[in-house]
Order: sequence, then C-alpha cells, then structure tokens
Amino acid sequence: MRATILPGGLSTEDYFRRLISCDLVLLPYDSPVYGLMPSGIFADAVVCGTPVVAPAATWISDRLDEGWGAGVTFASPTPAAIAEAVLTASHQLGALRARAAGQGAAWREVHSLEAYLDHVIARLEPG
Repeated sequence: MRATILPGGLSTEDYFRRLISCDLVLLPYDSPVYGLMPSGIFADAVVCGTPVVAPAATWISDRLDEGWGAGVTFASPTPAAIAEAVLTASHQLGALRARAAGQGAAWREVHSLEAYLDHVIARLEPG
C-alpha cells in the first residue's frame, strides 16, 4: 500500500480525481473535537465511492453505521490504533470498495440543499 500526503491546495478537478483514485482515505480526527462535526472529506469520499479509516464516536462513524460509505473506525487517535485500522481496512479493501460503490447519487439527493430546506420547513410547520 502506498501513502500520499498532499500539502497545499488542489483544483476541484484534481482533488476529485485523486480522491476517486485512492484505495482509502485516512481521516485521523480527534473524536472529542469532531464528535458532532460533519466532514466534507467524508461526504466527498461517499460520493466518490472511496472507503475511509476514521474515528469512532463521531459524525463520520454515525454515517457509516447508517450505511453511508464504507470504512473502518479506530477508538482512539493513537498511532497504533490508526495503524491497526488501516491494516484492517487494507485486508478488507475489496468488500469495502464494493460497499462504498454507487452511493453518490443517493447521498447527493438526501444531503441536497432542497432536502435540507424541506427538513427545516417541516420542523417549522405547526404539528
């Protein structure tokens, strides 16, 4: 397995080209900080069908539990736990890629601006 770290910015086209070509995307977030925070990179990985390695007890792991995308989680952001999750994911790569494939259109529909506005309007309407 080859790892690539890309410092600096990329054009949108280059970013998505690289994301699609990845075997895995590592999201080594600290769970307490990112517990409820959405991840744009995770959303992009779902759209691209790219599996992730991400922290447990986060917005990302909640989406994985709901069946969005595919990936392996780690309990704490230690080098050993992250390395173990990456190795586990690499051994399951075929199954993870198959699970992640083809979810882009459904993700975009469920998470569109229109869907969000429908949700807000429904919550504001008297019940």
